[in-house]
Amino acid sequence: MATYYFTGDCKWAKVYKPDDRYKKYSIDVELDEVQQKEYDSIELKGKAREGYVSFSSYPDKKKGNMPSPPTVMDADGKPFTDLIGNGSNVTVKIETYTYNNEWGKGNGHRLMAVKVNKHVKFEGEGKSNLVTQGNTAASASEPPSRPKILF
Repeated sequence: MATYYFTGDCKWAKVYKPDDRYKKYSIDVELDEVQQKEYDSIELKGKAREGYVSFSSYPDKKKGNMPSPPTVMDADGKPFTDLIGNGSNVTVKIETYTYNNEWGKGNGHRLMAVKVNKHVKFEGEGKSNLVTQGNTAASASEPPSRPKILF
């Protein structure tokens, strides 16, 4: 196993709770040209999408074990618990490994830690988000009314 570090602006950080569909922790990081070459040299299966590379930790398919959440810290190395907003600058630590199983062979990685260098406040839907429609307020979990179909 080897350890690598990548730094850049991030989006779609799921580092405190795994996503519901794949049960993985993940964060997408925008890599500059030099880091992209380093990432490509590791020969991981993931490819950059719109300049962002996804770093993640999946559950163990054979044993069914959930992955450990990555350690999340601030720029000073202290524990960080705020939600990480899109555009935050982070450094991710990954460990690589090789595999050879019924799904194929190659190189994989595990997201081990995330250091938040510059925090951008998360601006997502929260408990207090309300959508105002006329004189009534609907909770953010209710679907918005459908607009007229124009075509």
